[in-house]
Amino acid sequence: MKPFAVQVLLKYAKFPKVTISARTGITKSEEEIAVPSQRNYTGAKPVISASLANTPCTTFGLRGLLDRLNDTLGTSYTLDITTRSSLLEDCIANEYDFGIAYGSLHGAWYTDNWSLIPFRLRESSNIPSASAEYSDAISHAWVDEKERMDVWTPINGRQWPVSIPKDADLNMGLEYVWLDVLCLSQRGGLREDLRVEEWMLDVPTTGQVYRVVKVYCYLSGLGRPLTVTQDYFYSDRRWFNRAWTLQEVAHQNHVICGVTPDGPLDAKPYKDGSYANESLKRFYQKLRCLRQAFHEIFEVLEEMRRRASTNSVHKIAGIAFLLGPCTIPAYYETQSIEEPGNAGTIWRPSWDQLMEKPLPEYHTPADNSYYTRIERDTENNIDRCEEALCIENGFVRGLAVVGVPGTYRHGELLIEEPSGIQHSFRITAIHQYHIPDGTYTLIGSQESRYDSQRQWVQWVVGRSRTKTVRRKLREIVSV
Repeated sequence: MKPFAVQVLLKYAKFPKVTISARTGITKSEEEIAVPSQRNYTGAKPVISASLANTPCTTFGLRGLLDRLNDTLGTSYTLDITTRSSLLEDCIANEYDFGIAYGSLHGAWYTDNWSLIPFRLRESSNIPSASAEYSDAISHAWVDEKERMDVWTPINGRQWPVSIPKDADLNMGLEYVWLDVLCLSQRGGLREDLRVEEWMLDVPTTGQVYRVVKVYCYLSGLGRPLTVTQDYFYSDRRWFNRAWTLQEVAHQNHVICGVTPDGPLDAKPYKDGSYANESLKRFYQKLRCLRQAFHEIFEVLEEMRRRASTNSVHKIAGIAFLLGPCTIPAYYETQSIEEPGNAGTIWRPSWDQLMEKPLPEYHTPADNSYYTRIERDTENNIDRCEEALCIENGFVRGLAVVGVPGTYRHGELLIEEPSGIQHSFRITAIHQYHIPDGTYTLIGSQESRYDSQRQWVQWVVGRSRTKTVRRKLREIVSV
């Protein structure tokens, strides 16, 4: 037996192609709509017009509602199946419009076992499980407050106002889609207490939504045509400048939306590689970075430092999935920036260090064997490192003076064997924190090849508190 989703697609393939114009749902003509792909829809997949979607189910009655669904989905069902009739009655009793009824039922409409449908709809929040895994997501940045409006829509059951640009609507042309303003409770809704509770979990886990789907990116505001003006990058509200959007395109499976003829994506560079203006040049630099997923921790941190958020804690939630931690902190919008996930450990840097202090330059070795995993032992409130190299006592010198930002400092590591034989190693600090001359315990990664001639080890310089517990101070590299 074919999977349910495949059965649905095969059914759609037999439908005749239809064209629905955007002018049937708005007052504009097609020519007035800047984005060509938003002007009309042509295809075999069953879609409905905005006017039909907005029609209350009570207008049709039970028989009329079934007839409309039959006409739209190419079936000839009757009311003789109790479960099916009950679902239609629920749509009328709950005062759904036809769009909500259609969205709730059409993914499961071709089932062979209607007795399973009520359970499926309850457990999957009206999205059949066979279709949910193929859902897409929309990435956008909220425009300035003066440019947006709040809309009460049946799409979210009118539970909270949906903030969208004044010149946009919610007709996205997607069957199932993740859109934050619709899927995450927003302020100003009927249950503010419930929103606060939901956000504790929903906000920090939103990054997971964008890991397995195709992401449609609106870079100039939700539903808006893509434009790059001279002041495009000056506003913190721009898509490239928002903390939240960093996690939304980290896996490269994304599409730029709002494309217009002769728009920014059609701009051609001059022979010298420059563009018509500095904003376009920067726009294309950002696009190139967008096509390169962020894999290394310092790349992620460096990019997040450049971005803005209305609440500093948003940056922590927006970076969680990119770093791939075993656990992530819950979201509390009233917390200070250092509180989320704070276990009081000396080993780990503060958020201020990560966002404000100079980050060490990141070196990519020829292989991945140098990575050393550090596990968090929450029961004993310590970090454990089982595979690291360790030098119990090493004398470090030459790194006590702070250097010029952007430069390396070079020093020496002296180690004495039990027999009294001394060894000297060249060491390099790729940061500007001072390390006073003295004896330290060093914990290092596995030896890795720096290039074809040299090998290197990254070391953490610290003090021993006990035989098994060390306190981190700084990092160095020995070559």
